Amino acid sequence: MPSQHLQRLRRQMQELVEDLRAWVELRLTLTQLEIEERIEARIRQLLLRLLVGMLAGLAVVFALVAAALGLGSWLGHPLGLSGGSAGTGRRGCGVPFRQEGACCAVRIDECGIG
Repeated sequence: MPSQHLQRLRRQMQELVEDLRAWVELRLTLTQLEIEERIEARIRQLLLRLLVGMLAGLAVVFALVAAALGLGSWLGHPLGLSGGSAGTGRRGCGVPFRQEGACCAVRIDECGIG
């Protein structure tokens, strides 16, 4: 009888050790998943902030362009342009434009065209 009691006690101890190992492995897996979840949440938050920052920067650029065009128009230049031909290196040359009956372009022969 005492040998059966010892065998049963040994078997229960082995089961307890196996259960404890399984519990420790599961606990480690749970901790690993929680850490991964926190990292993913922070990455998502960082990406969201980056996206919002980029959109805000783009909005600021568009607002500044609109303000520049509005200021140019308010000062009397259509689209904020001076009437010069872009990229030619010659000031005052280019397509003439009229604003309220006044011609702002210079003569074509002074520009060296023609």
